Amino acid sequence: MRIIALIGAILIALNSPLHATDIEKIESAVKLFQKLANLPPDQKDRCGEILRSRLSASMKTTGSIDNDSIVAVGKKMYDDDKCLDKYSSLGREEKWWVQISGSYLFLNIKYFDRAFTELSDGFRMLPDDWRSSVNTVVIDLRGNRGGDINDLRDILDYYFAPRKGVIYMEVEATDYPPYQVTTRKGILAGIPIIILTDPDTASAAEWMIAVLRFYWFPDTTLIVGPKGTFGKAIIQCGRAAGHFFMQLTCGEWMIADQKVNGVGIEPDRTKDLKECGNNGRNEACVAEALSKMILWQKSSAQ
Repeated sequence: MRIIALIGAILIALNSPLHATDIEKIESAVKLFQKLANLPPDQKDRCGEILRSRLSASMKTTGSIDNDSIVAVGKKMYDDDKCLDKYSSLGREEKWWVQISGSYLFLNIKYFDRAFTELSDGFRMLPDDWRSSVNTVVIDLRGNRGGDINDLRDILDYYFAPRKGVIYMEVEATDYPPYQVTTRKGILAGIPIIILTDPDTASAAEWMIAVLRFYWFPDTTLIVGPKGTFGKAIIQCGRAAGHFFMQLTCGEWMIADQKVNGVGIEPDRTKDLKECGNNGRNEACVAEALSKMILWQKSSAQ
């Protein structure tokens, strides 16, 4: 299991000063680590104590716990304490995969390779009552160039499927099933969706847009971006050739007979969010910008 932002989620994302509540926050971080860490019970206790000690020492030395100190602690727990595996992290420079800002639930999907695991870990960080404050899902696919379509399949099925037994991801490809079938109703099904895109959004990311916007939820899904997406709607398959391994195009998917490859998908609302800093990924700023736009609730009456 990837343990993402165990400390960052509490000490950074809380966005509050570290003064009288330092000890409480460290204890919360330790408890969260012990809850999510993929370790035997005795190792959880040992590593939890190590984490508590290292964070306390960092606090005494620097007076605060920032992202750099979190990464340093994680490195020591991996290199010296053997408390983390190679897939684990106590802090990252990137934005977390799942965040809430106001009434918006942000899914920051950077690529499709272990994205299902990243999202699952991110949801575990949310408060138990997160549903009560959310009325819109924002899927940020800006810069997402695609990846593993099996990862995409699992995300669509678990999070967004309208119901069990729905055919999706239909394609004509030599090395890939002609379609997939949902196994459940997704945990986010029925919540309005905004998809953020840019010209680098491509491949599996475009396929996700196609499924949500043009098939499953056409009335409650909107695409927002500065211009159209990249336009890569092909399936690539591996072929052995002597001592070499080649990736060859073996299929192409379309939207209701509309070509995507080489064309891309145009946004429903044209908006460049770069003014929101951090490469346009300041969730609070994005949420405010979206709230001021004419979205489906208003445009449907025009």
